[in-house]
Amino acid sequence: MKSRTLFVLCVAGAIVLLCGLSCRKKQAQAANAKPQPPTAQVAPESLVKPESPEKGVCIPRPIQQKNEFTDFVPPKRKPMDLTLQCRYVQTTVQTDGTANEPVWAGLPEITTLDFSSQRPIRLKAFHNGQSIFLLVVYPDSAASESHKSWFWDPTEQIYKPGNDQEDMLVLKWRLNGENLSLSPEQLVPHKADIWFWKACRTNPLGYLDDKQQEVTLEPQAESLALPSKQYGTLYLRRTGDEGQAAYTEKFFFDYQGNVLLRYYPQEPSGSRADIRGKGQWTEGQWTLEIQRVLQTGHEDDVQFEVGQTYLFAATVYEMAGTGIEPQWQQPLYRTGNAFDRLYLAIEPPQN
Repeated sequence: MKSRTLFVLCVAGAIVLLCGLSCRKKQAQAANAKPQPPTAQVAPESLVKPESPEKGVCIPRPIQQKNEFTDFVPPKRKPMDLTLQCRYVQTTVQTDGTANEPVWAGLPEITTLDFSSQRPIRLKAFHNGQSIFLLVVYPDSAASESHKSWFWDPTEQIYKPGNDQEDMLVLKWRLNGENLSLSPEQLVPHKADIWFWKACRTNPLGYLDDKQQEVTLEPQAESLALPSKQYGTLYLRRTGDEGQAAYTEKFFFDYQGNVLLRYYPQEPSGSRADIRGKGQWTEGQWTLEIQRVLQTGHEDDVQFEVGQTYLFAATVYEMAGTGIEPQWQQPLYRTGNAFDRLYLAIEPPQN
């Protein structure tokens, strides 16, 4: 009897052991298995957050902004010449997009208009003898903090770029020519220093993208042909400054989720890391604080001198002068243009 009982217990124990090993094997297989691609079309609103985001990665809010501006808004007024007084103040600010430092309250302000949407863009500026600081505020109904994300196409079994566009601000500074137009509509040959704030690609690490734009009589590599009333056709080319950008692009081939972020942060370097800046979106508006040294020593940058005045323009869409794309989340993306002629007057210290 005892032998029989012992035999039954041994068999039962072996069965339990085998079941445990089988369950562990299935758990391991499940953990190592790749996600299964969906069989239905992925909805654009299903943007997912990475489970373990890298440092500085912008975790986008659910996509809220849809076709806020679908066409050019009629001008609210005629373009003007506006001068932004850049006062000398022996202080500094934390460029974090909060603009809670007392220095901002006592500075003069100008308000220009975005060319495409006619939204007001408010600007203030000061310098401390070493660096220039800019405060930019403009309205936006919702924050757009993803850019051309990867959406899985279940039919073709590949990732395709989505129609989402990030919010942005462009400041365009004249590099040559005294009385040139910075507007693509009145295009003339010139060079310009482009300060490009991008809510997805540069904002997470607190930078602006530093680029240079050339408009030439002859075509160049990767240049865009644009009509010119005076010259017939001119060619626009934009290149990044020397160094590494504040973001990198990632590509995915095997299915890893319905929607994946496309751009990830990396520490910028060289001339492309010249401009610090951070934007915060609250209560229907973006607030940006920007900082750059007066003299960078780089040939691809505008060099500021106390007592001098500098021509620039501002837009909340990329200043490329291309057409409206209705399928994009922001159809006016890339239709940006110069509206007002802006001048930054860098004032010397007051005796």
